[in-house]
Amino acid sequence: MSGALITGKIEDRGVLEKLAAIRARTENMRPVWADIGQIILESIQRNFREHRAPDGTPWQPVSAAYARWKSSKGKSPGNILNLKGLLQKLIHTTVASDSVTIGTNVVYAAIHQFGGEIKKKERKSTVYFHRNERTGEVGRKFVKRGKSNYAEDVTIGEHSITMPPRPYLGATEDDWRRVAVALRKYIVTGEV
Repeated sequence: MSGALITGKIEDRGVLEKLAAIRARTENMRPVWADIGQIILESIQRNFREHRAPDGTPWQPVSAAYARWKSSKGKSPGNILNLKGLLQKLIHTTVASDSVTIGTNVVYAAIHQFGGEIKKKERKSTVYFHRNERTGEVGRKFVKRGKSNYAEDVTIGEHSITMPPRPYLGATEDDWRRVAVALRKYIVTGEV
C-alpha cells in the first residue's frame, strides 16, 4: 500500500464531553421528532385551509353536481375535502425515539391523497319526492323521507367515479428547511 496515514486520538476532556452529550441526545431523539411532527402537521393543516397540495398546486375543484349537492346541504362547495371535517381533524403524529409518523386511518384518506377510481356496484334504493296534492305532479328534486309524500323504488346501475388526486399530506420546501434547523439545533444544543 502506498500513501500516507496520520492517526490521532482526541483527549481533550471538553471535546469528549460534548461528543458524549451529542451521542446521548441522538440515542433518543423523541423531543426533536415531536417538534418535527408539529412542523409537518401545521403544514398539512395549512394545505387544507388553502386547498392546495404541498407543492402549492391548487386542488381540483369538486364537480358541478357535487357542488350543487353540498350547497343543498348547507355546505360550501368551495371547501374541498371538508364535508364534516373528519379527514382534517383525524390526522395525527406518532413519535418514537428514532422517527415520527404522520397520517390518518380514515378509510377514504388514500383516495383523496392519490386519486383513483371508485367502483360502485348495482344497488336498489328508495328515493323520496314531494307530489303536489292539487295537480298530482311529482317534483323533480329528492326530498328527505319525512318531507316526502311520494316514494319510488329504483335500481342504481353499476358505475364508477374517478376521484382526482388532491394531495394534502406533505410539506413545503420551507417546512423542510425548518426541519433541518430543528435537527441541527437539537443535535448541537439538545434544545427543541
